[in-house]
Amino acid sequence: MWDIILIREAPFLWLKLNEYAQTYGGIFTFHLLGRPTVVFNSPNAGIDLLEKRATNFATRPPIYMAELSGWAEAILFVPYGPRLRSYRRLLHQTLNPRATLDFEDLQIQEVRKLMKRLLTRPEDFLDHAKLYAGAVSIRIAYGHTARDFSDEFIQGAEEFMRALSEAILPGRWLVETIPSMRYIPSWFPGATFKRKTEQWARMTVQYRQGPFDYVLKHMTEGTAEPSFTSKLLDPADGSQVGESERDMIKIVASHLYGAGADTTASIIQSFFLAMTLYPDVQSTAQAELDAYLASKRTLTVSDWEHLPYTNAIVMESLRWHPVTNIIARKTKEDEVVGEWVIPSGTYVIGNLWAMLHNPEIYPDPCAFKPERYLGNEPAPDPATYGFGFGRRVCPGRHIALQSLWLVISNILANFEISKFRTLDGEEVTPGEEYTSGILSRPLPFKNVIKPRSLACRSMVDEVEI
Repeated sequence: MWDIILIREAPFLWLKLNEYAQTYGGIFTFHLLGRPTVVFNSPNAGIDLLEKRATNFATRPPIYMAELSGWAEAILFVPYGPRLRSYRRLLHQTLNPRATLDFEDLQIQEVRKLMKRLLTRPEDFLDHAKLYAGAVSIRIAYGHTARDFSDEFIQGAEEFMRALSEAILPGRWLVETIPSMRYIPSWFPGATFKRKTEQWARMTVQYRQGPFDYVLKHMTEGTAEPSFTSKLLDPADGSQVGESERDMIKIVASHLYGAGADTTASIIQSFFLAMTLYPDVQSTAQAELDAYLASKRTLTVSDWEHLPYTNAIVMESLRWHPVTNIIARKTKEDEVVGEWVIPSGTYVIGNLWAMLHNPEIYPDPCAFKPERYLGNEPAPDPATYGFGFGRRVCPGRHIALQSLWLVISNILANFEISKFRTLDGEEVTPGEEYTSGILSRPLPFKNVIKPRSLACRSMVDEVEI
């Protein structure tokens, strides 16, 4: 039996599991408190297990803190079955590749606001990325326009994500080790976890209900902006939406503007770090953009296919420092894989970080190299498995990629990103330092962001926030 304490105390679990893989192979097993747990580090194993045998690997392991907090039916935690399939059907109606284009205009509006904020307060670029991602997610989910961080919906999403991050932090809560503790009353000495979850459960009710009521009110008044929620509550075929489906719409919408905002923001922040550290990459993309653009304008989705190097930067931003580094599943039935038998109830961990940093697939994996996706033998698109596998692949991946393209291409076309200099003129090279939670993002760093030209400044400055 492996020393599970060593794994639980490793702040970057994906790095520790990748280290073990160098000794024990790409697929290995350890015992997590007596329960066999399979770890795989290769995309081929992910495809074989989670894609080709998707049904048996579609359920996540139980997280009792989530259950106690009222999140058992949330899309992140609900077991595979009719309810999860219904959630994904709702999401597919409005977030499939074709429907995603319906949201391009609002994304462009928010991109232009993001650039105006970079012009007026460039030092706050990390916060601007968060506000952009939150504002887009809220508009898509509810048709509400958030103007700054004081927005009620933004604050609600931030509070929820803080609670979620704390609740599911590996090794944080003893109840995950001793599940019977969830029956302890909240007044019992040492039951801090129960008091926490009761507080989070109350917060979750408001987090879901408040924005949902906002949409209902504006639909009644005839002033609702088209959104995920309004479209599903008022189907084009005129059919009635039952109470059960309304409840599912409410739950799924809250996931859209919670988790969706944090992941997009983290990738944009990584892009800022990459451009600070790799000026040659930035200048190559800008040469491509300058040759393509006849005049200054906002880039749109229609430009995407014409700018391969810029698109490669989007792809490399997904791979270089993934937002989600670990995925977890639980087998429903026994599974035979070659000479292996994976018993029913086995936990299965996929190390996305290791897949995206496999030197045989991505040579020099720690370097930011967009050119790896170009030429006669391009590397695999990180989006193929960077968004997960099988029945739990990220349903918002199309809208996320569209958002990233619009942000990255327009920032590169209009801004120069460089290293911060001290008063003595000495360059400060930021480190590649990231958080180790369920969502990994860069730690704060400094850089310099300024318009590339007077024409760029003029175009960006036209926008009113």
